[in-house]
Amino acid sequence: MCMLPALGSRAPSFATDYDPLSSIKAKTERLDAQPPDWWTPRGDPLRQVAHYPVTSSQSEWAEAILALDQLVVEGFRATKLRGIARSLGAVPDKAWGSIKLLTECLEHAGAIDDRARVAMQPLRDLHHLRTVTKGHAAKGEKSNAASDALREQGTFRAHFESLAAGCDNALQTIIETLDPSPS
Repeated sequence: MCMLPALGSRAPSFATDYDPLSSIKAKTERLDAQPPDWWTPRGDPLRQVAHYPVTSSQSEWAEAILALDQLVVEGFRATKLRGIARSLGAVPDKAWGSIKLLTECLEHAGAIDDRARVAMQPLRDLHHLRTVTKGHAAKGEKSNAASDALREQGTFRAHFESLAAGCDNALQTIIETLDPSPS
């Protein structure tokens, strides 16, 4: 006679693997719900467009990079960040974009210079890749970016996942520094 465990005797198991893109989407959704003045709500349609590349297509990888950049980097308001940087004692240049302003805000909020730059590097990498892959870069520069991604991570998906993890960490650092209220 086969004995089956009684119903409810085992807790269901759930996957607890970290998914950086899902984490970014959750963070941007929370920011959208109660946007700080330095954040432009991104909206659900943009979150739905952001996805992992699933093929070995350089074009699909470039589209995923573009969507991630639009979801994260384009959400920061440079004018508000410039004001925050000033209030923290920085002297921001008018030409600085949001990533440089965020770095200055982190540095002036008490982060060690190198730590602030390291924290923001994934956002710089993402924005650079977006410019190279979807902008007006020379064809060779686009190919070099794709070759570098494949050499570093093996697949476009693995590269994108690694980049997204770095961007998720950067976003967490920004939220903790600029909006330290409990979520």
